[in-house]
Amino acid sequence: MKNNRIAPKFVKNNIYNWISFILTQGGGIIFTVIIARMLSPESFGIYTLALSVVLILMTIADLGINESMVRYISMSIKNKSKIKSYFLYFSKLKIAILFIVSLILLIFSKLISHFYNKEQLYPLLLIGSLYLFIYPIMQFLSSFCFAQNNLRQVVYKDAVFNSLRIFLITLTPLFSFITLSALPLIFAIISAAISILFCAVYIYLNYSFIFKFKSVSIDKKEIHSYTKYLSISSISALLLVYTDIVILGKFVDTGSLGFYRAASSIAILLSTLFSVGSLLYPFLTQLEIKRINSLFKITIRYLLILTIPLMFGTLFLAKYFIRFLFDYSYLPSTIPLYSLLPLIIILPLGDLYRFFINSQGESKITARVVIFTSLLNIFLVILLISIFLNFGAIYATVGAGIAIVLSRFYMLSSLLRYSKEKFGLSFDYNLFIRPLIASGIMSIFLFYFLLEFQGSFTVLLGLLSIIGGIIIYFISLYLIQGISKKDFIYLKAIIREIFGKSKIN
Repeated sequence: MKNNRIAPKFVKNNIYNWISFILTQGGGIIFTVIIARMLSPESFGIYTLALSVVLILMTIADLGINESMVRYISMSIKNKSKIKSYFLYFSKLKIAILFIVSLILLIFSKLISHFYNKEQLYPLLLIGSLYLFIYPIMQFLSSFCFAQNNLRQVVYKDAVFNSLRIFLITLTPLFSFITLSALPLIFAIISAAISILFCAVYIYLNYSFIFKFKSVSIDKKEIHSYTKYLSISSISALLLVYTDIVILGKFVDTGSLGFYRAASSIAILLSTLFSVGSLLYPFLTQLEIKRINSLFKITIRYLLILTIPLMFGTLFLAKYFIRFLFDYSYLPSTIPLYSLLPLIIILPLGDLYRFFINSQGESKITARVVIFTSLLNIFLVILLISIFLNFGAIYATVGAGIAIVLSRFYMLSSLLRYSKEKFGLSFDYNLFIRPLIASGIMSIFLFYFLLEFQGSFTVLLGLLSIIGGIIIYFISLYLIQGISKKDFIYLKAIIREIFGKSKIN
């Protein structure tokens, strides 16, 4: 990559990423909250189980195709004929696999509902088979624009999809003739179909070379060699990501499943808040290891500065988040949420190192790590659910949460070790110290603040506690030299360069 600064491009992309995050995660949590409030915890649990089955098959159908396309298009960014060839090849592959997997779900929906002994699951799985085909196509088209470093299109797509499904869910009373728990999936299908049309028109207007340039030969053997390990990772990842809900569905009642889903929604929302691995991916394919090492040190430092206090703050405010978002009937969700909080730190770091290793063409390393982690996760989920179930169904969800955290921690540790051994990419554990100290000081403030207003806690007091906690954290961090004026000056200079007012030397 010539001598251009990465920081301005990265921060600019990060601005788009945050907008996309607000639209996707914010829209997702609003959609989930509306559904949870619309349904009882039991019906919400059935919907959650159906969606988890669909998402498992969706993960299988991905087979690393989106990520592979991003890599190869990023590497051929100046060769439009090659970009077209990659796009067409991956498009055909994607559609063929989605059709097969969707058909499998359609055929086995009845059998799956019998396995869980929940007949109300059957119609949701039938509808889910269509969602399984439609939604990934929307994401695939958006990934093509992402590979072009065009995050604006991702923002536009997220705006269209999320605004549509939220609007449609508000029309629920007009569809009283349809099973209530099936409506969220139906509305999501309609929204995704319209978003696909939007993406197709956007690509036609902005990347017309896809339709004009001639295709050229591409090294499919090399693509298969790279993608096969991502495929293994993708298939193994399903055992890592959705195992908890699928196994819980067999052990506990649908109400407890609904509580766990509410807790995991908040945990995943917060853990993806500062996940920047995918943003760095196009840059990582073009940089030397020396520059990547420097970039990682800066990125990890800021990640820890932001994620550590977020985890501590959520620990104190968990029940208020649950009460505000999902209503009082979902307060038991606080219990499994506590067990999932470490994911706020673990997931962003794990994604960062996974994308780095894949960007270097070593997807076989991540495949091995994910396979073993997935097997470990299945073992831990079954073991800990069985142990904690003795204390009650809601504590079985705690066992599932702990299992997910432990398996993800193992995965992160393995990726760190491989990154250091194979690429010399070191991790400075001292970066944890100052954010932990400042978070401890912030926790003392939150403890006494919440104790003082425990009997009369309102939304306004909740906002004040968050603002007060943030102020105290950053003041403490500044006083112990966790951040300095240099950080603010550097950030200001980057922002000025983004808008063309100055250059960073």
